[in-house]
Amino acid sequence: IYENKDLYQTSILYGLFLANDMTVGIIKYLTDRKRPDGTGYRFSSAFPSAHTANAFFIATLFSTKDERLAIPMYIWAFSSAFSRIYLKKHWFTDVIGGLLIGTGFGYLASKI
Repeated sequence: IYENKDLYQTSILYGLFLANDMTVGIIKYLTDRKRPDGTGYRFSSAFPSAHTANAFFIATLFSTKDERLAIPMYIWAFSSAFSRIYLKKHWFTDVIGGLLIGTGFGYLASKI
């Protein structure tokens, strides 16, 4: 159907990244969890961490495409996750939720 394979793969990749963000957004809306610093409203609730989900999506995708990138990418992703806890923007479980969602969608994207 598609004459340009690269365009097709890029479209799927963007679609999965969007699905990653939409999944996080829907769960945030449904859980409406307050952040450790007491802030947060329905569309910006704590669970799950969108920063962590996006970081692990990217880390998983890149590390599966080139194994040499695995250590630096996962160090970056874990640092991003840790920063969310350190800055009191997320609970530990928020970060774990983001890690699972991002890794799952990143793995799917890597199979393109």
